Amino acid sequence: MKSLVYLQFIFVALVLYSSSYKSVKVNILKNSKIAIHGSSNVNKFICEYENVINLSNDIINYSLDDNQIKLKDTELLLNTKAFDCGNKGMNRDFKSLLNADKYENIKIQVLSIMPEKDCISITSNISISGHQKQYKFTVNASKNGSYKGSLDLNICDFDLKPPTKMLGLVKVDETITIEFDVYFEIEKI
Repeated sequence: MKSLVYLQFIFVALVLYSSSYKSVKVNILKNSKIAIHGSSNVNKFICEYENVINLSNDIINYSLDDNQIKLKDTELLLNTKAFDCGNKGMNRDFKSLLNADKYENIKIQVLSIMPEKDCISITSNISISGHQKQYKFTVNASKNGSYKGSLDLNICDFDLKPPTKMLGLVKVDETITIEFDVYFEIEKI
């Protein structure tokens, strides 16, 4: 598995490096998935992203710095109204938590990509409800071309208040997990 991750990273680096314009076109494939997992003191929930995952711009600008690829203006936009949590009430509460009427998207700006022992390390800025925080997380590459990973974050870091129900008897935990399984194609331009 370790060698697979390095081979995939080397391939991506070579494709990027061989471009004299230092830009490539990236297409996120339709079978890519993102879900947000959470829990309360009563149960667990999953909110699955129902739309196609898009980049704000499919032309990616990059630079190589040692064995790290630094990306410029590479941003995934997740429509805050496109998550399905399993029922109308939970969908409404989730949209309310994210201030979906005011903030149309969760923004994940990928800043850099770097290989590590048996995975790829990603540094990104995540913006939710108008608040941004930087995260570093790992991605595992599989033989079928998917890049899987997860990221735990505290919603309070984004100035979001965990919802309560039934006069405070049901409380949502502050920590949520974003899980993703992304497939993409890279084209030289």
